[in-house]
Amino acid sequence: MSFKSSISRIGAMFRPFDSQSAARTYLNASVSIYDLERRQREIDSGKFTNY
Repeated sequence: MSFKSSISRIGAMFRPFDSQSAARTYLNASVSIYDLERRQREIDSGKFTNY
């Protein structure tokens, strides 16, 4: 791991948390098309609105 990548990883830990990136991470963790569709419905119904 290079010094630059180490610094960027540390910087990422201090970035403010936003609901859009949380939702994107949640969608990326889906394991099938059915799981992805279920997660999309959950987001549409307001799963990440309080973040």
